[in-house]
Amino acid sequence: MKKKIQKFFSDIGFLLQFSLDDFKKKYAGSVVGVAWAVFQPLFTVLLYWFVFQLGLKSGSVTQVPFVLWLIAGLLPWLYISEAITGSMPALVDYSFL
Repeated sequence: MKKKIQKFFSDIGFLLQFSLDDFKKKYAGSVVGVAWAVFQPLFTVLLYWFVFQLGLKSGSVTQVPFVLWLIAGLLPWLYISEAITGSMPALVDYSFL
C-alpha cells in the first residue's frame, strides 16, 4: 500500500511538471508570455462589461452587479472552451505517450 501511495505522488509530480512545461511552451512565442493566460480573459471580461453594462445600459440583477454575473458565467466558459479546443491537438502532439 505504501508503494502505491509513493507511486501516486511521483506520478502527480510528473503530471504537474509536464503540464507546467506545456503551459510555458504554449505561451513562449507571445510578447507577454505566460501572463497572456491572465490578460486575455481579463480583457475579454472588460470588453463584454463595457459593451453590455455601459453600451447597452444593462442593470444589476437582484441587487448583484452585472459584472459579477458576467464573470461567473464567462470565466468558466473561457477555460472549458480552451480545454476542449486544446485537447485535440494535444492528442496528436503527444501521440508518442
